[in-house]
Amino acid sequence: MQLNTSLGNTWSGVSASYDFAVAKLVATYANGGTNFKGYNLGLAVPVAGASVGVQYSKNTDTNGTGVELFANKEVLKNTTAYVDYGKKHVDGAAGGDYDVYSIGFIWAF
Repeated sequence: MQLNTSLGNTWSGVSASYDFAVAKLVATYANGGTNFKGYNLGLAVPVAGASVGVQYSKNTDTNGTGVELFANKEVLKNTTAYVDYGKKHVDGAAGGDYDVYSIGFIWAF
């Protein structure tokens, strides 16, 4: 896939996943120009009707990294509850480590 962004950069990416039934693996590579290149690796497993997983991302230009732990479960038809926790590392003078989290619902219509 390739598209032009509002920054004038061309963005392209490729992603693949495979479902082993006991676990689902995903790998992604994206290139959005300088400082916007990197990859993501993820694993999700079904646990008691929910999906629990982990993802690791790396920006190969800036050496920034991120790790996410997540769980989601369909609670009503077309409605999924989720919880996410992430740790982000940014290199450079303005860098540092950041904790992020989110809790919510996704409604698909």
